[in-house]
Amino acid sequence: MLYAVHCVDAKGVDELRSSHLAPHKEYLVGQKHILVVGGALFTEGTDELLGSLYIVNVANREAAEAFSKGDPFTQAGVFGTVTITAMRKSHWNPASA
Repeated sequence: MLYAVHCVDAKGVDELRSSHLAPHKEYLVGQKHILVVGGALFTEGTDELLGSLYIVNVANREAAEAFSKGDPFTQAGVFGTVTITAMRKSHWNPASA
């Protein structure tokens, strides 16, 4: 089942994010077997980071939560909020990415 994992950064975490960026990226590479797509969210027209969004393909909500809890950004407190929502694949157009 697909889950959207929407993460919003806590305030003032730029240095924290930077110091955990390498382990975060390594973690995501290690999760490629479930990570459909993911990336940083930012304010349009700027490079101000707001958080991250991931679509994961896992068996259940508990597995989606485990994905989120295993992320070094989550563990370090980079994300102020994490919302996990089940979703249905209605349209799939990877060539448009």
